[in-house]
Amino acid sequence: MFKTLKIGAVCLTALVLAVPASASTYWATGVDWTAGDGTGGTSPRYDPSNALGAPTNSGGIDFLSLGLSDYDGSTYSKGYADFTFGKTFKGKATGEVFEITWGNRGGYPEFAKVFVGLNGVFTDVADIVNSVASGLQFNYSGEFDTVRILDTTRFETNDQTPRSTDGFDVDAVGVTAPVPLPPAALALGAALAGLGFVGRRRNRS
Repeated sequence: MFKTLKIGAVCLTALVLAVPASASTYWATGVDWTAGDGTGGTSPRYDPSNALGAPTNSGGIDFLSLGLSDYDGSTYSKGYADFTFGKTFKGKATGEVFEITWGNRGGYPEFAKVFVGLNGVFTDVADIVNSVASGLQFNYSGEFDTVRILDTTRFETNDQTPRSTDGFDVDAVGVTAPVPLPPAALALGAALAGLGFVGRRRNRS
């Protein structure tokens, strides 16, 4: 009887621990924007909150124009935004940046770099361009809680006066990451594993 229970416990433990964690997409809930060149005035396109949450595809001005960045040889001092999600990501994650450009995308190229950061330390993970509205993906395996989008239009076009007057336009930033098993499931797995261990010791005595 106990042997049967032990086998069942081991099998159920394996099943619990082998269940893959599901994945979920988290949209930015916070943004800290350092405006770049060309972003003066009161246009709705300079409202950072437009870049929060899921992409809208509303057709209206519901995005954030980063502005054109500058570079002193070591530091970009403006034209970027730091997005946070209310959580820290650990392990392998995939991100996606949604961009808005009306009309002729080929005639108004806009470029940006994507960084991921933790405790103020950032890692360059991707270069993106507005050739498509979505599918601007980046991948990272590690720990981070911030995604920085930095306009690089001037430098990619080698032009201090590119046709884009206010840089890369961000509609939304999302991160898709595994959802860990709930503590109750992990505790059940540990308890069943312990039950199997007790059964093995009992058979030896």
